[in-house]
Amino acid sequence: MENWGKRFGDLSCSGVYTIAEAPETSEIRDLAVSKGLVFFHVDFGRVSSKKSFLRRLARDLEFPAYFGENWDAFEECLNDMAWAPAPGYVILLENWETFARRSPGEMETARSIFEDAAASWHDDGNAFYVLLREK
Repeated sequence: MENWGKRFGDLSCSGVYTIAEAPETSEIRDLAVSKGLVFFHVDFGRVSSKKSFLRRLARDLEFPAYFGENWDAFEECLNDMAWAPAPGYVILLENWETFARRSPGEMETARSIFEDAAASWHDDGNAFYVLLREK
């Protein structure tokens, strides 16, 4: 099993990870917080459309009210996070597979935006991890 506590403490490990075996949500949260990172948990449940995907992310990542529910606004908010200032972020995504199966192109776009955000945060000296937990 992955040592997430060690990984969260290493800025060079920032990125997007698909994980099959992961600690419980509370353990991931505790490891993130112990490293000074803000933790977000997003459970997509029955989300299957781009609109509901973006709405769920906006709600659970506490995006500002001006969020425009489109990919450009999603990218802008991920690269800002001014409403949750921290030296880094951990975003745990669960039950995302239904959306990925129904809208593979949209999931590919979302993953690309997450990857670009991780690279941008890393370049600015901040940690950014997105964990796609598989069931």
